[in-house]
Amino acid sequence: PHPQRCYAQRPAAKRRAAPCEMTRGARPDKQSARPRLAVSASFGKVALVDTDLLQVLNTFEAHRNNVVGFGFSPDGRWLATGSMDNTIRITDVSVSPPATVAMLRGQNGWIDHLHFSPDGSLLVSSSQDQTLRLWETKTGESRAAFQIKGTDPSFLPDGRTLIVGDAEGVRFWDIAALDAWVLRGHR
Repeated sequence: PHPQRCYAQRPAAKRRAAPCEMTRGARPDKQSARPRLAVSASFGKVALVDTDLLQVLNTFEAHRNNVVGFGFSPDGRWLATGSMDNTIRITDVSVSPPATVAMLRGQNGWIDHLHFSPDGSLLVSSSQDQTLRLWETKTGESRAAFQIKGTDPSFLPDGRTLIVGDAEGVRFWDIAALDAWVLRGHR
């Protein structure tokens, strides 16, 4: 088996990307506040792993194709997953079994990066169709879409600005004004 892409979620800490392999183990009855890892377990399935005990907490069907993007909400309650089926699923992983909160559609390519805003009210996704999309997490509605030539957008700590690097430089989006500006590098 080869390493799979996954994200660790620790209470009051930031996400970290790391290669990993899924470790199988006993399945506890309750979710805990322990650090968790979301892993693409198999075709369309996601496993939540307790990283202290190295035990699978839950496995659930998330998509109809491979899961390639993950993002935990700041409070760790929700997990957003992006797939090669061009959809995003927001799942409440604080309950057992995990429950779907929303299924988001609107991009025309694999969803490869997902990040929640610092307050969890917004989700940003990037796709192989070279778009970045901003979603309202409570309604599942798309708030805006931007053309990009980069991937892995993220929110600045103020929660009002998105940032992504692309071929032209570092691009910033003011999410209230839906306006962007580019910081260009040295020539």
